[in-house]
Amino acid sequence: MAYYPEAHPLLDSKVNQKGRDALEKAKTQCIGSTLTSFGFTKTSKWTKDGKSAYETVKSEPLLLKAVNDQRIGNLKPSIPVQVLTGTQDDLVDHGQVKQLAKDWCGKGVKVDYVPVIQPIGSFGTGLNHLGPAVTNLPSSHNWLMDRMAGKSATSNCGLLWLMP
Repeated sequence: MAYYPEAHPLLDSKVNQKGRDALEKAKTQCIGSTLTSFGFTKTSKWTKDGKSAYETVKSEPLLLKAVNDQRIGNLKPSIPVQVLTGTQDDLVDHGQVKQLAKDWCGKGVKVDYVPVIQPIGSFGTGLNHLGPAVTNLPSSHNWLMDRMAGKSATSNCGLLWLMP
């Protein structure tokens, strides 16, 4: 709302006091604290009509614009990127991450898409979000160091359709 003050009255009319309290608290937290505070909370408990945050945003053009304007896939990185995703990520949907890779590939960005296959979910604990980041840290570190050393990046954009 800091970037879209014109949307604040509309959002305020949609959320209840629990929602206001959650938004106020979350705006000063890091992701870990927010996960601890609200990780298993349904956003429908924060709205006056019982709709989820997704349903509320989707039904209000001004709120949807505020979200869509910040959609990372609308941007075009000027440098190569690595996009790593767990196939059972329970915080950031795997399909959403793969779509980001597709969007950037479509813009001509060199993308190293790295899907980490996970056989089971982690039941909303976030472990399938954090796990790939930790287990792939050495290879991601090496990829980044190669870019910083001026080594050319490869792209697997042409193979995305074959990958999970």
